[in-house]
Amino acid sequence: MKYFSLVLCGALFIASEVTALNAVISKVDGPKETHAFYIDVPKQTVTTTTNATGKTIQPIQDYIVRDRHIWANTHRLGKADDILAQIHSGNADLLLVRREHNSFGSPEKLLVAFSGHPIQVSEFWIVLVRDNTETWTVQIFNTTASYTWTGYFLE
Repeated sequence: MKYFSLVLCGALFIASEVTALNAVISKVDGPKETHAFYIDVPKQTVTTTTNATGKTIQPIQDYIVRDRHIWANTHRLGKADDILAQIHSGNADLLLVRREHNSFGSPEKLLVAFSGHPIQVSEFWIVLVRDNTETWTVQIFNTTASYTWTGYFLE
């Protein structure tokens, strides 16, 4: 009986894990721009997809951005300038966030920055949070700075 209970608890833990889903980000202003990604959480992989289908997962409001960081109550997590989407799935939370930074990735961009006009870049990240701790982060996309994006998760 002891071993059966242990196996049952392990099966329930695995069943409650986040498995796989889609994330979609869209530019709100200017030319329409949409990017879709297939996220396999157990394998910790993200691939671009053109076929993001499914039902929208109910968003949560447990995380905020303050001082360019993600906050869960009093716990400061990783860097972010904007949370585009956040969901609870299984025993974890998934966030789709945007981070902004100045790019010095090429000699031209470095010269432009020194002239007083740095080129800003928006990076989009998937963040997996368990027990108020980031357990997995992956950058999924970047583009020149744009502050008007929206995002959502599909099951």
